[in-house]
Amino acid sequence: MADQPWDHRLRNRHRRLREDAGGDVAGPLSSAGGPRCADHGGDEPRTSQRARGLGVLLHRRAASHPRRHRLTDTSTGPGTSDVRAVHPLSSSEIGRPALGRPGPGEDGRKAILDAAARAFARKGYFATSIDAIADELGATKGRVYHYYRGKAEIFLDVVVTGMRDLIAAVEPISARQDAGPGERMYQMAHLHASMMMLRNHAQRVSVQAIEMRSVAEIAIHQDVLADVFALRRRYEQIFIDVVEEGVRLGDFAATDSGLVVKSALGALNWIPIWYAPDRTPLDVEKVADTFARFIVNGLKGS
Repeated sequence: MADQPWDHRLRNRHRRLREDAGGDVAGPLSSAGGPRCADHGGDEPRTSQRARGLGVLLHRRAASHPRRHRLTDTSTGPGTSDVRAVHPLSSSEIGRPALGRPGPGEDGRKAILDAAARAFARKGYFATSIDAIADELGATKGRVYHYYRGKAEIFLDVVVTGMRDLIAAVEPISARQDAGPGERMYQMAHLHASMMMLRNHAQRVSVQAIEMRSVAEIAIHQDVLADVFALRRRYEQIFIDVVEEGVRLGDFAATDSGLVVKSALGALNWIPIWYAPDRTPLDVEKVADTFARFIVNGLKGS
């Protein structure tokens, strides 16, 4: 190979390039076999023709593997570092591993959500980067990207997971047949208040989501946001059903059940804003009992 003239070596290189591309690629040699360079009357320099041939090859390879090349845009401005969620994701995709990668275990995903909730709660959404989440996790950001495509996706998964946990915890209480509306409402409000304190970071993130629902970076995931608000309506309805049952049975005073429930949940949902586990000198049980009694007594009109 070393003894071959330069044009033969170039011809061989071009042939290999054409074979890799799976077809003809307009390249640096003319149909007559001579080099087409500007100095010899050609249309363009050899270097430009080589680049053009390589560009065609890369384009064809990208087209044959579209999913590998889906996440090529990154944002590096203030508050948007490491955001790779270029394309909107469906609610069913939230929390899935990046395309083309093996599916990791649920424990790894939960660890990332817990770390992200702490970071978001402490710094806020815009000041939290993928690097900050990785630092909180004690891992590299590559591990985070193994599970999630970007910061917005992680944020929304924290919110959705928190809402589903609340529904799963409260729904069985609301369906109890061995307790009246007053007792069930007390237990539901008590449990909600307790979760606001014991899972403080995740619930603070939920409050952030409501406040920033119009932010473009979050709004791109419109279907996931719709899922979040559908879950909130479902959760409110659980409380509304118990209130309306209590009104029918005469246990609660006649009232606008929807408005009362929004008021009660608004008070409960604000707990993670002022309650800090490491700074608030209040017992979780005492706070939960106080809120639950306040809500039930208000419904009874006493």
